[in-house]
Amino acid sequence: MRIIRVFLIISIIILFTNCTSLNTKKLLKTYTVDTEQKCNLKNGYWYKGKCWANFKEIDTGINKDSIDNVVERQLKLIENATISVNKNRYHIHLFEVEFEKEALFITVYTVNQLQKSIVQFVNIKKLKPNKNFTTTALLFNGNIMGSSVDEPPIAKGSLICKFTDFDKLDFHFKGTIKSEKDVFNIDFVTNEALLGAGSSKLVIKGNQAFLNGDLGTITYKQIKELITKHKNIKTLVFENVPGSVNDEVNMFTGKMIRDAGLTTKLLANSDIASGGVDLFCSGKNRIITKGAKLGVHSWNAMNFSGEELPKDHPAHQYQVEYFNMCLGEKGEDFYFYTLNAASANNIYYMKQEELEKWGLASKFVKAPNPKGFPDLPENLGYYYGNSESNTVIINTQGGPEIELFTKEFEEIFTEYGKLNKDSFFVVNINQIQIIHPEKFTKNDISFEQAKSFDNENTELLANAVKYFKSKNKKVIVTGLSYGAFMVEDLLAQYGNIADSYLISVGRLDIPEKVWKLFSKGKQLEFKDGVNTTRTYKSPDVTDRNMPRLAAGYGYKRYTQLLKDVDMSNVVYVYGMKDDAVGRLTKDEINFLKAKNVRIIKGEKGHEETMFGLLEKGLKAVINN
Repeated sequence: MRIIRVFLIISIIILFTNCTSLNTKKLLKTYTVDTEQKCNLKNGYWYKGKCWANFKEIDTGINKDSIDNVVERQLKLIENATISVNKNRYHIHLFEVEFEKEALFITVYTVNQLQKSIVQFVNIKKLKPNKNFTTTALLFNGNIMGSSVDEPPIAKGSLICKFTDFDKLDFHFKGTIKSEKDVFNIDFVTNEALLGAGSSKLVIKGNQAFLNGDLGTITYKQIKELITKHKNIKTLVFENVPGSVNDEVNMFTGKMIRDAGLTTKLLANSDIASGGVDLFCSGKNRIITKGAKLGVHSWNAMNFSGEELPKDHPAHQYQVEYFNMCLGEKGEDFYFYTLNAASANNIYYMKQEELEKWGLASKFVKAPNPKGFPDLPENLGYYYGNSESNTVIINTQGGPEIELFTKEFEEIFTEYGKLNKDSFFVVNINQIQIIHPEKFTKNDISFEQAKSFDNENTELLANAVKYFKSKNKKVIVTGLSYGAFMVEDLLAQYGNIADSYLISVGRLDIPEKVWKLFSKGKQLEFKDGVNTTRTYKSPDVTDRNMPRLAAGYGYKRYTQLLKDVDMSNVVYVYGMKDDAVGRLTKDEINFLKAKNVRIIKGEKGHEETMFGLLEKGLKAVINN
């Protein structure tokens, strides 16, 4: 989530007099002068022997001498940030903004330890200083930035907004949001400190400290207190750290970690990305347990992105300096590698050989296999729970995606599925596009290649089932969305080799015109679960290849392929308004009934059905 390399560039490093007309061509303009003195006379910026015409550096007042005072001031603003709901005041947990054609505001606050989210959006042209504008506002139970939000929104309405200083994000929101039964009178003011606060938590266990959440201002204070008050703690363990919301402060946090000589460590199930990788690199010694995920990508700001700028552009200077501190002679090259690894809106998870090449670890270690599985396949996927349980749940995730869901998967099965991790050993298995993302991120694949890759995915699932059955375990297979097709293909190719199956929001015979569009790299939606609408093709090669993978299963007619397969231990969940694959037809439903499949019908769309009926589906297969 290098969103915040965006904010670093916008609000910390670069100031342009006319941001609305900002483009890469203007960023690259230089004056033909040969000295810094001549450059200053032209009001340019002298860097690496060039005079850059449209670059200005803002003095934010943050440096090594002032950082502590700046953080304390920001923390006071964060602490005082509250929201009034029906005249009751609550703490604001998180505030984020995104500006494209629409301005999007996300506010998360806490009520009796339960989080609620307000999502607002408005046309960006309406944002004018000292003038009221109205946003559409939705209220959700849960944290919309995590996996714990309940959909649909519990209330809708509008808020009147006003601001005086855009740079300080001093928006004042006031208005009413209503549900069928309740009225929520909302009133709160935001500030720039909220944007960079972060949500990190630091917990000490034994002689190690464990870090989770988005990094920001509060992380700096947490690490400082760790260093000053717990001098016996020398190892900082990163578990789930998706990124930074304040890159400038994050770099000072990293310098503090390096100066203190702390060791940074990743566990086998650690998942860090963007600013999380940046901070991990600051460890004097860095330990990576094999299996840990480290994701990198570029940044963007306004109409340009980091990889578009030449290496000698001053926009890179502070990141280059930081990574040179962390990784020595490899630092600068590693930074530029991250810019080309993935766009700002994507994440690239580094392979083992890349971690070794860039020296991200001082030491690699192998995690011990879970008890009872001494020969557990190394590339199986993500797992959690009780390895001594008699029941293993093997999930194959939806998408398809080039990223394996780890903590998100665990949260989904815990929060939506209400699964007790002490009672089961739960696995989210790898898929071929996750193991070898480079095959899908660089070039368009053909439909024939997609079919072959899907066969490999089915084989991975079959091998996982066979492995756990060989350990005399009860094996339950679950497949969600794209994973639903994998489970159907498992049954078709390998027969009924598990103890029970949950197939959720898939199709048996997806319409021919749909899979053919998928095979061409196009995406679409179903209106009310029946008619296709909004066909589009992404400019991103990865986004084109994922529908092709879906077509590699979708072209098959599973009502024919499964006609001789025992399906009496299958539970099938579908949504009447499924917008991704469409609802089941009467023929598909009649086929399932004839095969003695237990059918669970949802009245909503794809994701609402998948998450909303996960608990019911899991109970059905567990008790099968």
